[in-house]
Amino acid sequence: ELGAVWQQDRFLQQEYEPVYGLTATMVPLHRALASHPRLMEQYAEHLSFVRNITNPFRHSTLEVPPNPNAKQYYDRPRIFPPSISAETSLALKLFGNKPIPPGFDLMNELVQSIREGNVSLEPSSKSGWYDHCVFALEPLLFPEKAEETPKLKLSEKYRDELVALFKSLLSLTRETHTKQLEIPCHGGWFNTARLY
Repeated sequence: ELGAVWQQDRFLQQEYEPVYGLTATMVPLHRALASHPRLMEQYAEHLSFVRNITNPFRHSTLEVPPNPNAKQYYDRPRIFPPSISAETSLALKLFGNKPIPPGFDLMNELVQSIREGNVSLEPSSKSGWYDHCVFALEPLLFPEKAEETPKLKLSEKYRDELVALFKSLLSLTRETHTKQLEIPCHGGWFNTARLY
């Protein structure tokens, strides 16, 4: 059953416009929701729950009428959009739709970007639970900011262990939200199935 739920939710996160066109898919779906206020209310409640438990969405939803003339990829609505995260936002910023170069390590790049101040893990007012969980890991990268620091003498080896622990815990945290978090397709293409 969990596999079926995974497939269903991932299916409803995808973009349908390339196959069917926005006016053939999302506009009628929005109209159907808008014509039943209780249905739209339940849809909005579900989206709010997902935003709070994971993170805000990168794409728009069917809570507002879709814009058939939307030029930006992320302005095109999804039924249940995937949520953003610091790591996927960094990957999109670095590569967009270009292929990822051989040997690239996103986790190392993320750690470096956080330490250089180019990526902030601090939750915003719109952040969900996922951002707060990830932010709680940040002291592992900046042990010198902890209150206990004056009492500690940290060797380079120990600092490296803290970085490894950060990477491991971030991976575990992401795993608990993996169904909902965005998975960018850099330089790749998912074969879109046509439904009849």
